[in-house]
Parts: sequence; C-alpha cells; structure tokens
Amino acid sequence: MEYISVKEASKEWNVSERRIRAMCQKGMVEGAFQKDGWSWNIPRGLPKPSDGRTTRFLGNKNLRTGVQDYSALNKIRKSSRTALLTDMQKAQIISNALSYDGITVTRKQILDMFRLKKQDLPLELQMVIVNTKYAFDKITEPLTSGSILEINGRILSSIVPDGSPLLREKSSMTGLDCLIRDYSGTWSALHPAARISFLFSEMIRLALLSRQNTLTAFVTLNALMVKHKMPPVVFSEEEMSELKAALASSQINGNNSRLVGMILDASTRRQDPRNV
Repeated sequence: MEYISVKEASKEWNVSERRIRAMCQKGMVEGAFQKDGWSWNIPRGLPKPSDGRTTRFLGNKNLRTGVQDYSALNKIRKSSRTALLTDMQKAQIISNALSYDGITVTRKQILDMFRLKKQDLPLELQMVIVNTKYAFDKITEPLTSGSILEINGRILSSIVPDGSPLLREKSSMTGLDCLIRDYSGTWSALHPAARISFLFSEMIRLALLSRQNTLTAFVTLNALMVKHKMPPVVFSEEEMSELKAALASSQINGNNSRLVGMILDASTRRQDPRNV
C-alpha cells in the first residue's frame, strides 16, 4: 500500500494539517499510522473522512471484515500439522501486548523471566509475565465468559487477593456475556480468523476487565487461533503502530478489514523459527 503525508492529504481534502493530525490521533483516518512519533502515513486514495464529532456510536452488529483471502490459512488448517505455541512465540505475544499499553519489555527479557531469571523490572510486572506463560492453556471451546475470566485470573495469580473482582464494574459481566453471545452466535458464520479478530477488537474496545485487559485480549486471540488449528499472531515491533491504527478504525466505524488483514498476514507469513 502507498502512503501520503499529512501535507499531501491537506491539499487533497482541503483540510488543515493540524486538523488532519488530530483526526489521525483519534483514529478517524482509516489505516493511518504514526511511524516516528510525529509524522503520519495516510493511505493514498483514501476519501476525505467524515468528522468524527458527528459519528454515531456503532455497536457490534456494524463490524465488517472487508474482502479477505483465507485460502493460505485454510490450507494450513487442513494440513496434519498441529498448531502449537512455543515459548518464543508466547514471549513475543506478551511483548506485543505490553507494547500496546506503552510498556517496553524485550522478548529476550521475557524468555529469561520464563526461566525464572530476575530482571531489573517491577516485581509485579515480572509476576504477570511468568503467569501469562501458563494462561494460554486456559482457553476453552465453546468459549464462555468464565474462560475469559480464568485467563485473566491466571495472569493476575498471586497479584490480586482471592475474590477480588476481575471485571471493571458490575455491569461488565453483562457486556462480557453479550460479547460471548455474539462470538458464539452472530459471528459463527464467519471464518474463524475473522470471528476471533472481532472478539479481539471488541475486548480491546470495551475494556471490561479491571486489570491486564489488553494482555488478556492478546492471549485470548492467540489461544483461540491455535485452538482452531491456525498459527499464532505475532507482530513485529514496527507493526504495532499500524495495529493501533487498525483497532482505532474498528472503534470509530466498525471497519475491521485492516485488522483482519493484519492478523491473516501475521498468522500465515513465513518466519524464521529462531525469531518466533
């Protein structure tokens, strides 16, 4: 995909550069992502976005996948190869999730923590990372609200007192139940990768869990991919800004096409096993 600068977009749309930067920051420019902390990359040919200040909230029923090619993933699913999560993949997934929340921990540091080698990091963070190594095994199909809470509870094991609420507020249980109902019902006609992508984006958007919501979403995404005989979704550090933009697009207008595409690419691309 080709990208243009804010200055070029300003001329095309007859909108001030300052306003375009603000719209990009709020996720109103679909597919735009920040590369160096200031300049924005905007997809070439993108129509002028509508003003997000007048955009109505869109519910789950408005989520869209766009046109996707699932053939490579289907070929993997039909093969006899069993999808597994290696410690190296788990470490990169955890690094991705922490990076999304602005916490920088390298894959090497995480692998060392898996081996119980102490790092110069807050003790609670180290405990969360070690706990998460074992949280991937807590997923179940058919998926239930209890399965999501069990993953989150495993991540927070020995960190929060027993009996502490895992949900942000009492009404969050209703939200979680509705999300699982959509996953098991409305979205069940979709390809498993799209269905899991929807669940992931909505877990990030709704933030129903009181602590480690993002990490729980990343674990759920990858545990379900493996459960459905698909390779896990591992993003490079350079792709994290684009992932945030894809998720922002989903939050603003329900368009998950970029997110689903990124998940397909990350799951099916050939990678050096030493790196993942």
